[in-house]
Amino acid sequence: MTEQITVLWLYPDILNLHGDRGNLMALERIGRLTGLPVELQRADKLTDQLPLEQADLLVLTSGEVKSMEQIAAALSGGDHGAALRAFLDRGGFIFATGSSGAVLAQETERLDGSSFAGLGLLPLRCREREQVYGDDIWFSLNEDPQLQLMGNQIQVLDSELLDGGQAFGQIIYGRGNHGADDEGCREGRIIFTNALGPLLVKNPRYTERLLNEIAAAKGLAPSRCLSAEDTEYEDRSYQLIEEFIRRKMA
Repeated sequence: MTEQITVLWLYPDILNLHGDRGNLMALERIGRLTGLPVELQRADKLTDQLPLEQADLLVLTSGEVKSMEQIAAALSGGDHGAALRAFLDRGGFIFATGSSGAVLAQETERLDGSSFAGLGLLPLRCREREQVYGDDIWFSLNEDPQLQLMGNQIQVLDSELLDGGQAFGQIIYGRGNHGADDEGCREGRIIFTNALGPLLVKNPRYTERLLNEIAAAKGLAPSRCLSAEDTEYEDRSYQLIEEFIRRKMA
């Protein structure tokens, strides 16, 4: 067992929209502050060999919808497919934002009427939107309703939870998966959220929670918790955004 958390960042040059690479920087920073070293590895090409035997967390950030079919196909077949199944069998985590939910979904329907299969790891069906939806998003975390998260939506896909699907959170402000109150999806250690922002930068206490969960699965423990001083700027930003959103809700 390695005394660190290894994060595999999948295809950053393809999934390169909305600044979500900041999520990777947030994982490194919060890990450093809490004594959980985070090592970041990259897989740049769909044909690259994936070091999944070393990884604890896979991160998929947002990209163009047309790329999701290629990524799902690359991850489902051959050596990649076998390695991904082994990664999940030994308890690996996946965190996907925005349009990358289509990679994890059962199926995605395109505007031209065609469709493509995702990896089928989440009870989720996606549909491409005719118009992009953008706004702030504010929601409570289902596993801990006292923890509220903020981010942004730039939504090119609507997502529908299928029977038995559990939302990642419940909407306070924003559109949710498809205009309902549910936000994202979580199935065990596989997490999808519509929230960009990037989410892990804006919400350091959730980032800490996620890293602690991964660490616990490895038998590791943080050396300290985040302090108010650690998150001073993020907390102030959260307060200002909350005030702004509440004015929009009034």
